Amino acid sequence: MAKRSAIKLPPKPAVSCEPVIAQKRDNPKPPKRYARASLYLLRPVHEELRKLAFQRSQYELVQERVDVVLEKYCGKTSRELAANEESAM
Repeated sequence: MAKRSAIKLPPKPAVSCEPVIAQKRDNPKPPKRYARASLYLLRPVHEELRKLAFQRSQYELVQERVDVVLEKYCGKTSRELAANEESAM
């Protein structure tokens, strides 16, 4: 068996000992009126949601379904609830 030729890698970049300065976030924290929620999904469900998210964001897909459930059980969408909250302030 013939010997493989060695792979030539580019030189490693120099390591800097300077402190890392915090970068400004591109995505600032959402306003305090938002609440964080975790969602556990079966892996196949998550994979299909990821595939759909190439067309729309996962947030939009989940929010669309949340609106359907809210309208069915509360008679209001998330936009209507948010408008009521803003008018109460």
